[in-house]
Amino acid sequence: MSKLFTAFLLVTMLAVAFAAEDYCGKCQLMCEAARTKYNNDFTTVTSAQLVPFMEDQCKVQFQNFEVTVCKSVIDKNGDAMLAAFKRGDTNQQICAEGQLC
Repeated sequence: MSKLFTAFLLVTMLAVAFAAEDYCGKCQLMCEAARTKYNNDFTTVTSAQLVPFMEDQCKVQFQNFEVTVCKSVIDKNGDAMLAAFKRGDTNQQICAEGQLC
């Protein structure tokens, strides 16, 4: 029984690791889409503009319950994401700050 539990735990951990990698890559694609939309110039962009755009990107990159999770992360971190864009952080840095990488 203990071997079965250990195997289950290992498979679960691998699934979580692959899912985290998927979130990281998709988050970076979302950031790249924002850079394209705003011509990589966030000086006049507001959270009221960025958050709905990023929520729409959640629908592009994710499906089902993951869209809800993505929107929740965006709603929670929208101001921090905008500040990171304005600082010139990389897509990976922005997603790491949002705990998606």
